[in-house]
Amino acid sequence: MERFTREELAQELVGMSEIAELLGWSSSRVSVYAAAKWAGMPEPVASLRRGKIWLRSEILAWARERGWLRDESPPAPPSPRQEG
Repeated sequence: MERFTREELAQELVGMSEIAELLGWSSSRVSVYAAAKWAGMPEPVASLRRGKIWLRSEILAWARERGWLRDESPPAPPSPRQEG
């Protein structure tokens, strides 16, 4: 796993509630996907007493591949090259 600062790590780790919020799903729907490993949901990076946790970047990449990120803006076009 790559190295993160504490702040980056706090932003990168997500539980089922955060995944549900990212995807606009219910927590129960995320739970079903996680339990059944449907559609190739990424493996959690850890299981804690309060539940499993995933890397936000892996969840977003997984959802993006399936077209599930409806609120995501398309990438900005490259800026024109300045000649001088």
